Parts: sequence; structure tokens; C-alpha cells
Amino acid sequence: MIQKVLAADTGIPLTVERIFGVLSHFRCDRCGRCCREIPGIGLTDKDIERISDYLGTSMEGLIVFEKNRPLLKSPCPFYKSEVGCTIHVVKPLACFLYPLVFREKAETIEIALGCDAATRLYEKLKDNPR
Repeated sequence: MIQKVLAADTGIPLTVERIFGVLSHFRCDRCGRCCREIPGIGLTDKDIERISDYLGTSMEGLIVFEKNRPLLKSPCPFYKSEVGCTIHVVKPLACFLYPLVFREKAETIEIALGCDAATRLYEKLKDNPR
């Protein structure tokens, strides 16, 4: 479930400072639900390049395309329950920004309520999103 908390129509500027301000309140529990349950993590060209360089190999077979947009297969092939993210130092931008989800066409930033930590963040910010 995704809830809108920051949106262009609320008068909250969608600035880098605001995004990092929201993320500064997020405390990940390292439960791995985002890695196991989010269907297809969006990848940028830079994500693919950075991860491929780190792995020393192509990401072929790990990426699917939806509407010409590259997505990491789900569940994340780089998440291991015993150690967590095996590419943490080069993880995709979408993972770095989690639980924030950008909806380009709607010009919104949303919090994906996929885990307890994201729900706590939403509860903290819903009454005072500024």
C-alpha cells in the first residue's frame, strides 16, 4: 500500500533538501521486506553500470523491462536473508531512497508502506509533512 505524503499540490517543494529531510527520519529495521516483496525495483542506467562494474559482470538475466523501463527482478536477487543486501555499497537509487517512491506523472513523492519502519515514518510525518 502506498500513501501520498508529499505532493506538488500541497505546496511542499519537492527539493533535494526536503527528500533528505524526510529520509533523515527513517530508521530501517533491516527486515528485508522491501527486497523480497516490492515487485520490480526501478533501475537507472547509472544503477546498471555501477552494479555491473561492482560485480564484474553483466546484469543480463537479472533485469526485466516494463514499458521500456528496466526493473530488477523480484524478489531482489542480491538480497540474502542471512546477510542482507550483497550490493549495499552500490545499491540502486530506488533502494537508497526507500521508502520514498517517486510518481513522475503525478508529481508526487509517496511513502511505500511495505514495512513497519515505513509505517512509523508515515505516522510521524502525516500530521506535519513540512
